[in-house]
Amino acid sequence: MSNLEKFASVIQASIEPYFGTPLVFDESREKISLWKNFLFIKGSLHYGHLEAFRSEKIEVLHANFYAHPLINAPDLGFDVIWLNGTCTGYFFDFSNNKVNLLEEHLQRVNERTSHIPNRPLPEWASTFSNNAILKRPESDDQLLESFVYTIPAFSSWGSYVNTEYQRLLDSNIDARQRIADRNVYISSLKRNPKTSAALTSLIGKEDAELFMENILYRNLE
Repeated sequence: MSNLEKFASVIQASIEPYFGTPLVFDESREKISLWKNFLFIKGSLHYGHLEAFRSEKIEVLHANFYAHPLINAPDLGFDVIWLNGTCTGYFFDFSNNKVNLLEEHLQRVNERTSHIPNRPLPEWASTFSNNAILKRPESDDQLLESFVYTIPAFSSWGSYVNTEYQRLLDSNIDARQRIADRNVYISSLKRNPKTSAALTSLIGKEDAELFMENILYRNLE
């Protein structure tokens, strides 16, 4: 089992206790040897998506989780990208974050992985937080180290979201601004030209646009 599949399994196991078993769609096809999408739809979530993707040259592990808009919780974003078997980018962030406990997770991971080379902030990543984890591991050991330090943040986020959902379920908080902020974040992710180009080359422009608009970067209402 590759790191892609191992990491996806660990993330799924970390999230399921809080948001249940996901819907799983296997989209593997001729040029794509692995393409699984896991959709989480529990009430305390606005939307949750975990993706494991492998073609001949590219592997991607992607996750975005958005709490119910009643909840003052950051948006969780995670990506690992491999080109020709080499990890070229490792990203983790809590965007729109106003929760000190979760911000401390980012700070701890950055401190513990300070010896691992950083990667410059992509131009399209304007909504990333100041403590976003942006790494370019130079070995499998560094990649595994980054992942081991990051994975507790998934469980902490899930626990926080479920606790806050129960506490605020009957409140009268206006969620419109949170939804608007969330869609600004999603729009920034859509500006990454490499994602569209890679998908288009493998599945065609029409299917790529449908997947990006409805699954990968779906605007939330």
